[in-house]
Amino acid sequence: HVYAGHAHSGAVAATKKDGSKSRAYVWGESRKGQLGLGRDAAKRGFVQHPARLQLPEEWDSTELSLGHAHTLVLVTNLKADNQMTSRDQDSAHGIQSINDEIMSRVLNTAVYSCGWGESGQLGLNDTADKYTPQLITNWEGWDSGLSGALSHVAQSGAAKHGKLPLIKFVSAGEHSSIAVMYHRRIEVMFAWGTVPGLDPVHRLAPRSVDEFSADIVQEKMDFKGNVHHLTFEGLASATNHFLALLRYNNDKKVVFAFGETKYGKLGVGNV
Repeated sequence: HVYAGHAHSGAVAATKKDGSKSRAYVWGESRKGQLGLGRDAAKRGFVQHPARLQLPEEWDSTELSLGHAHTLVLVTNLKADNQMTSRDQDSAHGIQSINDEIMSRVLNTAVYSCGWGESGQLGLNDTADKYTPQLITNWEGWDSGLSGALSHVAQSGAAKHGKLPLIKFVSAGEHSSIAVMYHRRIEVMFAWGTVPGLDPVHRLAPRSVDEFSADIVQEKMDFKGNVHHLTFEGLASATNHFLALLRYNNDKKVVFAFGETKYGKLGVGNV
């Protein structure tokens, strides 16, 4: 797969013939750290040839999303055993206190970010630029999902494989990012950075978006009948607007748009 941002590019390539292992490669402008190749690469201003993005060996790069000057990397951990040691349990008092090493053993999927962070679009609870990939750990609003599952793991010492939340999509815009996480047939959209059309607009960490519950979707569509099996089929981010493709009732699809209405970019008739 290949990906293009404003002035940088990327690809995910299999490193084994059976496709069981894949790595991310990036090139292009590097001034803001969007390539995740370190400060030296940022000082050079650009990288002319594909360079491997360095991530911990346990993570398998699944997907990239390249924004204006930041990068999101969706990774999969095929070796996750969903177990914590007693020492891990002692330190796991909440999602923010769980370090990268613990996360890499317990989570099946995760998101790394790097690059321009002025608007909080990296989801790392600050506005600093990051020159190497950083693991996003604080998913605010997933009360019964990620934090709840990790809390259960911390208390019990183990959880069955596949029972933890998984990240399905990521999408990087200019000043913001969005993602979808799912757990036991519940899908939740998260947004962070400067996100027009949502309240609050400014988010330094991923925060759940309540606008995409089945009840609200039914209300907005004025759908006659119950909306069920609501799932996300795709996401798209731009400078100041966003699109989400949703499937409901197994075979019906609808596109929701939010953000700035200028130029009619939301497709709803008001400019």
